[in-house]
Amino acid sequence: MTMNIIVVHGMRKGTLNQELHQFINTMLEDETYQYEVVFLESETRNPYRVIEQLIQSGERDFRIIPFMIFSGAHFLDDMPAIVQHFKQQYDDVSFMICEPLGHHPLMVDIVKDKAMDALVHTDYDAVILYVHGSTKYRKPEEELRAFREQLTLPVPIHVLTLYGSISYKDYLEEVVEGQKRVLFLPIFFYDGYLVNMTKKRIKQMNLDCQIDYTTSINFDQRLKEIINDRIDD
Repeated sequence: MTMNIIVVHGMRKGTLNQELHQFINTMLEDETYQYEVVFLESETRNPYRVIEQLIQSGERDFRIIPFMIFSGAHFLDDMPAIVQHFKQQYDDVSFMICEPLGHHPLMVDIVKDKAMDALVHTDYDAVILYVHGSTKYRKPEEELRAFREQLTLPVPIHVLTLYGSISYKDYLEEVVEGQKRVLFLPIFFYDGYLVNMTKKRIKQMNLDCQIDYTTSINFDQRLKEIINDRIDD
């Protein structure tokens, strides 16, 4: 039987990892497949330590499920590095790396529902989709643009990132020029440090436009369906 490894970014400090672990366990409590939750940022539950323990207990087939929106450096660098590390040590282990969760059609539905919940109550000139991005790779930006093409809303849709060539720090002022009110939609799993930092910095920009924010994905229950589809692929 394949062991499913759900890889979350996490944080080394605070209680976030415990909270994320609890959320995923609650979300998947009725499922019968095997899984372990690991964190890239963890001393005790990082992928290398947990997978090594599983191999020592007899596991040989692994499916890596990145709990990530798009293909940033953690997906493009860290996931292959994990696989290579163990394949160099063990001849009889196998790994499959699944696509990021943001590639699933249900993620489009989640984002559309979040946008429409705001649009039905307020007249906005545009919606801005906002993701982490990458300073090293352009693939997250390509995937974000492709994501936008799948999304139908009654107002124009713009895309910006935290890091990369379409960073909000460089382009937000241009995007909102001439607009009275826009909706800013962070496509993050939770409203954590990066989202709150972004809001603070945007406020300091003193833009001549009102910017309202939706919450992040905040662990929509449809994530369970996405994970299950990754396991069934």
